[in-house]
Amino acid sequence: MLLNNTKIFLCFWTLGLIAAFIFSLTPIKHSSDIGFPVYDKFLHLSCYFVMSTVACLSGKTWSMRYFLCFVTLLVSIGIEFLQPLAGRSFEAFDMLANLIGIIIGVFVMKLFLWRFPALISQ
Repeated sequence: MLLNNTKIFLCFWTLGLIAAFIFSLTPIKHSSDIGFPVYDKFLHLSCYFVMSTVACLSGKTWSMRYFLCFVTLLVSIGIEFLQPLAGRSFEAFDMLANLIGIIIGVFVMKLFLWRFPALISQ
């Protein structure tokens, strides 16, 4: 079992949430720094895809994995509501991109763990 150290993945998941919290609440100096709206949504989707895959590696059971992904979603929603306090804008589509990234991450991990069950303890 190569990937059975869930404590290490749990630390990475926690650090990922903290990093998302810090970067998402850092004020943007210029509106030109934002880039293209589609690129912004891709960043949201990919960030939460990675965090959900790490969350899945952090849990020993699917109940725990779903719980960690749900916490990830709640944190992303909380961040979005806090962004106006940091001089950034609230965007519902950011939350949708985060949710889609989490769903894709869980789906990919389900396939991965189904295909390679010997790599991780379930």
